[in-house]
Parts: sequence; structure tokens; C-alpha cells
Amino acid sequence: MKVIALFTSPDEAGAARLVLELEAAVLEEPDGILVKLIGPGGLPSWAALAMADLLARRAAGTRLATQAYGSMGASDLLVWLTGELRGMAPGAFAIISGVPDPETRDREIGRELLVIESVLGATASQSGEIAATRVLERLSEYLPVKDCTGKLLCTGELSELGLLGDALEDVLRWVGDRPAPEQ
Repeated sequence: MKVIALFTSPDEAGAARLVLELEAAVLEEPDGILVKLIGPGGLPSWAALAMADLLARRAAGTRLATQAYGSMGASDLLVWLTGELRGMAPGAFAIISGVPDPETRDREIGRELLVIESVLGATASQSGEIAATRVLERLSEYLPVKDCTGKLLCTGELSELGLLGDALEDVLRWVGDRPAPEQ
């Protein structure tokens, strides 16, 4: 089992290092990966999207568990939700904030796309606002984002949504279990 500690914060350089560390772990193709989300939360959206994509592309048969030890913003929550088995330490929680109404969001994204394409010649995926919107879109695959916005999502709320139901010990035991080698 490979254990990855992601010290979550909005630090861009730190987030880039975390993405590279996670990529190296996924490329090792371990039997299991345990991702520990530790810290105040606030991963940059682009980093969370990259991490979620990396974890989704892990080798077949590599099991994935995620464990939260602190607060999670929308981006951190997306990474946590990629786990097949999810756990939360006592006192850990998630909160989604800053969901714009669709009209404002579309107008802002359109303006930002024009600036990015004309000035930088970059793609839309490099935009922070667009990445944040994509995080919210991906979160909506798991939970009702609009209904959850601004609410503290603790173990009870996440359990009611069917997203949590496992204690830390269960997460560690599950990832540590390895099938007997085939003969």
C-alpha cells in the first residue's frame, strides 16, 4: 500500500509538488493507495482536477481510499470523493462556498476565455475560474452542490448523502488487505 499525505493549502507551488508526488505514486502501480488530506483545505482548483484525473487513471486493481483529517473546501472534497472507500477523522468537515449563479458564471467564463485566448494564447483549462467551475460540475456528480453550498458537511451530513460510512480503521484495513497471489 502506498500512503500519500496531501497537506492541503492554496499554495500554488506546493500544489504543483503534490500533483507530481501523487503522479509518481500512481505510476508505481501499488496494490492500494491511501490519500490523506491534511490541513486547512483550499487546494487550487486546477490541482484538484489534476489529482482526481490521476487517481481515476490508476492501474486496474489498485484500490483507493481517501481519509480527511481537517477542513475541505470544494477542491479538496473532489479529491476525497475519488476514493472507493472514504473516511474522516473526528472534527474533519467540508464546506462548499462561492457557487455563482449560472448567468453570472457564464458571463465571467466567457469574458475570461476571451482574455486568455487573446492575450495568452492559452487554453481554457489554464484558467482558475474555469477550473473552479469544473470542480463544482464534477462535485455535482456526487452531491447536490447548490443545496450543500454554505453548509458545514460533517460526517453525519456526508453519511446521509451516502458518501461516508467508514471509520479510519476500516479505511486502513481495506487498503492494507491484499488478495492472495495467484498460482
